Amino acid sequence: MYNRGNDKSNIYLVAVGMVFYYCLCFVREVYSTPPILYNYLIVAIGYALLGYFFLSVFVCKYDSINFWLYVYSVVAIIPTIVLNINISILSQIARIADLYLWIALFYFSRKYGEIKHFWLFLLVSVLHLIIYIPLIRYHYKTPTPLISCAYFSLFLLPIALTARKNISKIFFGLICIIPVLLSEKRTGFLAALIGILVYIYLELKKSKHNKLERFLRGAVVLGIIVILLIFIADIFQLHILERFENIKEDEGSGRIEVWQTTWRMILDSSAVEIFVGHGYNSVILDSPLHLSAHNDFLEIFYNHGIIALIAYIAFIYQVAKRAIKSHKNMEKYSSAFLMSIIMVIIFSLTSHLVLYPSYFLYVCMYWGIFIGDVKYKSKEGVTVYDKYFNI
Repeated sequence: MYNRGNDKSNIYLVAVGMVFYYCLCFVREVYSTPPILYNYLIVAIGYALLGYFFLSVFVCKYDSINFWLYVYSVVAIIPTIVLNINISILSQIARIADLYLWIALFYFSRKYGEIKHFWLFLLVSVLHLIIYIPLIRYHYKTPTPLISCAYFSLFLLPIALTARKNISKIFFGLICIIPVLLSEKRTGFLAALIGILVYIYLELKKSKHNKLERFLRGAVVLGIIVILLIFIADIFQLHILERFENIKEDEGSGRIEVWQTTWRMILDSSAVEIFVGHGYNSVILDSPLHLSAHNDFLEIFYNHGIIALIAYIAFIYQVAKRAIKSHKNMEKYSSAFLMSIIMVIIFSLTSHLVLYPSYFLYVCMYWGIFIGDVKYKSKEGVTVYDKYFNI
């Protein structure tokens, strides 16, 4: 098991604090001037963690997750540098930082993150709600696609549901869901709804009650959630249901056309480009629609090639295996962990997570901490969850 000490924990808190600052600034920049050092912070964080990630190749123990992360890292950088050799050095640096930040942050969190750090994520969820409300007001005056900054809150939802007390789960869960409802984004709403249903089902399945009692409990919880959602939608006069009714007309905000275009671009690629890709962010640069693929699998395939795509799928698969194993072992985190994977798969199919270093960073930190720390036991035999995360 990884060694954990106070010094390493403090270093992790500093690094994570910088990531939180960056993510909060990312939202605030939409409607206000960028805070100090924000434009340079992502590059600094990216390269600090990236350097650590690659140096650790010589000292870390390989497992299936680390193996596929390194495969992805190696094959993804080749087209990014070689096929875009004419762009400026600063642009190359920024691209590499964007490309690797989520990988390095996952590894760093796995090695040094601890369950007791989750309280900080819950605090940040409140800050995200506070700074998102002015963004909504700005959006009503000047519509912006960055209304999707609500997804920062959405991907904190699984962490909110790891709280020990039910009242804490409800409070922080609502804190995470409200921005998604205010954004009226269908993908976010669908991911939240399916994720919550999966969480409730898994929690009831672990319950020692009989099937009838579990069904009744589930029905009550689901009823309360529906009532709360209707209440919030009514207060803020939201039209999320109407947007679902229009999904046939707008074809998911044009996603079908985007997917078809990206797939044609892949088919038109040479054998070498199929193998190594076209380089970071090339879908937007090459597409006649000037849009990202809105599908991680198509995006990775075109940008980084088929090997990187296999590595990404293998990474998700290995993380899912850990989650399923934890659920079979009846671990306390397993329901929220599996919920987060379902949400990621929904987003990977209908949007993009790995393209830009934004809300996916929260998922990577959560996954890293879970996989690295969930089985850690104190000398007294008390799990870290029982001992430290008593919110």
